Order: sequence, then C-alpha cells, then structure tokens
Amino acid sequence: VKRDDLTNESYGGNKVRKLEYLLGDARAKGADTLLTTGALGSHHALATAIHGRANGFDVHAFLSPQPWTQHVDENLRCHLAVGTELHPIRSMLFASAAMQATAFKLRRQGKRPYIIPHGGSNVVGAIGYVEAGLELAAQLDAKALPEPDVIYTSLGSGATAVGLALGLAAGGVPIPVRSVLVTTRLVGNKQFLRHLMRGTLAHLREIEPRFPAVYEIASELLAVDDAWLAVGYGVVNDEVERVTELAAADDVILDPTYTAPAVATLMEDAEANRVKRALFVHTLSSADLGPLLRKAPIGPRWAPSFAGRAR
Repeated sequence: VKRDDLTNESYGGNKVRKLEYLLGDARAKGADTLLTTGALGSHHALATAIHGRANGFDVHAFLSPQPWTQHVDENLRCHLAVGTELHPIRSMLFASAAMQATAFKLRRQGKRPYIIPHGGSNVVGAIGYVEAGLELAAQLDAKALPEPDVIYTSLGSGATAVGLALGLAAGGVPIPVRSVLVTTRLVGNKQFLRHLMRGTLAHLREIEPRFPAVYEIASELLAVDDAWLAVGYGVVNDEVERVTELAAADDVILDPTYTAPAVATLMEDAEANRVKRALFVHTLSSADLGPLLRKAPIGPRWAPSFAGRAR
C-alpha cells in the first residue's frame, strides 16, 4: 500500500497532492475565494475547505446528492466547523453553471474567485500525481519496495490515475495502472482521460521543455475498470464490508465510495490468480477529524432528505 492517506495531518489523501498546486495557482492569480464541487460527502470538497481556509481563502462547496451515511454527515459537519459556504445542487451536471453564476456574483462584490473542478482534476491538479508517479518510480529504483505487477487506485474524476500513468512513464517504470471507476462514464471514458493526459503533458512541457514526451506510453499504462458502476456510488454491499474488515486488520481504513471498490477489485484479481504482486495507492485521508467534529454544530437540516434524491 502506498500510504497517500498520510499526506497531511489535518486532512490527507490524494486531494492534498492536487491542492498543493491548485492553491498555489489560486494564490499566484490573486484569488481570495475558492469554489469547488462534489457529492455531499465529497473528500475533495472537504479537503479544499480545510486546506483552503487554513491558507486564508473563503470556500464555497457545491454539493450533489449521494446516499446518506454517518460518513457523509460527519464530512458536512466538518464543513460547518471550518466555515464552508454550502450550496446544494440537484446534480453534478449543474455544478459548472452554478459555480460560474456564483463566481460572477462574487466578482460584483469585489471578491476574486478561483474555480476548482470536481476532484481537482484539471491540468494543474493532475501535476500532483505526476509528481507521485515520479516519487514512486524513485522509490522502486531505490529498492524501497518490490516492483508490483499492477497498481490499483480509484477513479473518481481522473487526475490521480492520469497523473500516475504520466509520472510512471516519465520515470521509466511502465507499470499498468488499473483505475476502478466509481463515479460516471462522463469522466471515466477514454476520450476524457486522454484529453486530460494530453493537456497535462502539454502544460508540463510548456513549463519544462525537457519533460519527456510520454503520452503514448502513459496512455497504454492506464486501464479503466467500470464493473463497479453496477453497484452504485457509495453503496455498501457485502463485498465492501468484507474488504473493509480485511484492510482494517492491517490498520488500513477504507471508505465505501472510493477506496473499498478499488481494494475489492484488487482482491478479486488476486483470488483469481490474475495478479501476483499488487500495489494499492490509498487515496482516502486517515487524518483524525475528531478535533473538528468536537467543535462542529449539527449538520444542515436539509441534508438527509436532499441525500435521498441520489439515484
């Protein structure tokens, strides 16, 4: 397991690697307010809120329905504890228009908004996982771990998987990245992922022309497994419970929405003898939210019934 759940003590996970670059870009452009989106219990939205507020930004989160769980309730309460402005939206399809409209209003009020897309997945955010891929390549070169046959990770908005494939290709370690799609084919399709990969590589080569042109290699490394879509976003079934218990025995905490489906796919492949040595990139934050929750108010009253609209 590559423990990206430990990337930050306040709130870790894969979002921190993306936010390192996104918040830096926002600051460089003179922004004072961040707008982002996700489902009600979105890790990305909460990570943006926690780190954005800690770095002096106001934060607006545009949240769409998902099944109601204790995890969702706690994330919403943490938002309230740090002062996030919450905006419920009926569907992720309305997120971009809602953020643009609010950004327009904020500009008229003299604010300087910066929009971060779903999951932080654009060419700036993806650089965080190009760096992670290069980091992993260096760890393998240093014999810090045995070389895996396959790398498993969750696929939500795309930048983690795309960045990993680019970083591994640039680092000369062509290990397949099996990304387990848990959101929608709107972002899990090859056209979208290749577009993000081309854009990220072009951006990197514009910054540093010596960065290797590895698009063909990286696109071959990245594979999408969409079988979990039939289960449903954030649904807890027997397999989720089984792998969550197994991982907990090794002090690895999973969530039902992203990390458990990826580990369930890994386990299925291992038990069918399709993979000998696997590496799981753990993208959930394992930071203790207890201090935030202890000072958090009760969650918004509209949230449980709003969550019930999830399809």
